[in-house]
Amino acid sequence: IEGYVSTADELVSALTSGDAQISVTFANNIEVSGDITLPSNVSLNLNGKKLTAQSIQAANDNSVIAITNGTVGFSGTGNGVELSAGNSTLTLDEVTLDASSLSGTAICSGSNGYPEWAGNTIVIRNSAVNAKASGILLENAHNLTIENSTINHGYFGITQNGVNPGSAIELKNCNITGTYSGIYLSNHADGNKNTLKVEGGTILSEEESAIEVKKTDISVTRATLSSGASEQTYSVNGGGSSGIGYGIVLAGYAVGTPYEGETSFT
Repeated sequence: IEGYVSTADELVSALTSGDAQISVTFANNIEVSGDITLPSNVSLNLNGKKLTAQSIQAANDNSVIAITNGTVGFSGTGNGVELSAGNSTLTLDEVTLDASSLSGTAICSGSNGYPEWAGNTIVIRNSAVNAKASGILLENAHNLTIENSTINHGYFGITQNGVNPGSAIELKNCNITGTYSGIYLSNHADGNKNTLKVEGGTILSEEESAIEVKKTDISVTRATLSSGASEQTYSVNGGGSSGIGYGIVLAGYAVGTPYEGETSFT
């Protein structure tokens, strides 16, 4: 299917058509009363318009999903975009993802209970993610690339759950601002190392530290890192972030465990 959609019924009809490839362009703002379930190969050109739904869910492995040129808002209470699948690709280009009313994360990839939901690739370019809670949560090992974009968050900007770690994250010229750590990557004794590369941009944590990582190879080049905390404190917390007032915290994943990972800071 390829063409314009003007109403919620037309959009849902296209997404449930069963066609192998679906590419639609919005002619109007569209509000769907429930969740949107995406097929395996879909392109949504918002065409400067706004799409609103309770959530957007992708549940098929090997999916290729692109959302471009507009605004996505949410009327639900949980997560915004959920990738309940593995080896899939999600691309956001020139999109404002507004999850500022949600108690869940703006983008959640994978699930602790389903380790096979791994290997997703998320690419965000020239976009903004606004989240009341966390911006992006990686619950399994995934690939995340963000370029020329902003993340405004309440909890973490980008976070890796420590149950099934091993994600590769690369940021270029991005601005991340919010309450807790802009980037917090967790891990555990037997977990695969995460990799993090930050080039340019700014990361401001209002109450914690700009970046905190455990068992991660990290490279930071020409970035501005800052904290709004009035003093610096640190204590080991195996289950969460615990550095306050720093630009970068290289943390052990348990008491008595040194930081594991290669570092490069320019």
